[in-house]
Amino acid sequence: MGKKKIKNSTSPKKQIKTEQPTENTNNTGFFIDLSFEGLYYSVDDGDFTNYLQNSEDFVKKFKEIRKLLSKISGKNFIKDLVNMKHCHIIENDKRNKVVSCICESLKRYDSNKNIEDFKNQLLDGKIYQMGFEGPVRIVGTYNNNGNNGLFRVYLIDYHHRLFFDEKRNTMNTKNYRFCPMTSE
Repeated sequence: MGKKKIKNSTSPKKQIKTEQPTENTNNTGFFIDLSFEGLYYSVDDGDFTNYLQNSEDFVKKFKEIRKLLSKISGKNFIKDLVNMKHCHIIENDKRNKVVSCICESLKRYDSNKNIEDFKNQLLDGKIYQMGFEGPVRIVGTYNNNGNNGLFRVYLIDYHHRLFFDEKRNTMNTKNYRFCPMTSE
């Protein structure tokens, strides 16, 4: 027995249009990439450290990072964040220190990685620090590719050590030796 075709004699009341966003669409936020292999490996570079006190300290700081990420979610990177007090480009000696720390964390992840190529890529772009209230800062690069940009996080400054302020940085981190990736 064959299928009987039914003729549709009515036309739809509403036409549905699917429109693709254009390049000029307003930026509705940016993506945050936490996939860098060395991100949670701690480093100590003289006056900068992102070692933690213990696993409980890591959980506390991780919650602060999540809070920070929720605050910047949906913001326009250029219009809303770059000119804020705790969100800015890292330059000069601080930048060299950041690149050194990022490369060290990558070495801790995999000592066979080609660090020089990676270092040159970092040095070719701008490096930003982002944070709000509290000591936790995330450090990374921003790439605006179309409607939504991408902020790739390479380093977490748990103790606000990159831009140290004796009035605000009262924590003694000298004995902190907990690394989330290598400590038990």
